[in-house]
Amino acid sequence: METIGIKQTQITILDNACVGCGECVKYCPMSVFAVVNRKALPVEQDICLECGTCIRNCPEKAIRIAGLDEQGILIKETTH
Repeated sequence: METIGIKQTQITILDNACVGCGECVKYCPMSVFAVVNRKALPVEQDICLECGTCIRNCPEKAIRIAGLDEQGILIKETTH
């Protein structure tokens, strides 16, 4: 039997940049975020689609997702 791993999305909120505006909550199609104590918090990382919508709509550019650039676009891995 083959074991299949499930990828965990790594979402980082830059605390010094996040102002708790809630745009990530508003635009995320999967409701990954909540605003807690006036800061965005990824409360459902396991259902993140890694679509980058939160990154593109954050006015403070406070959201980072591993594998996506600062515009929310997939970083292409190159192998040689």
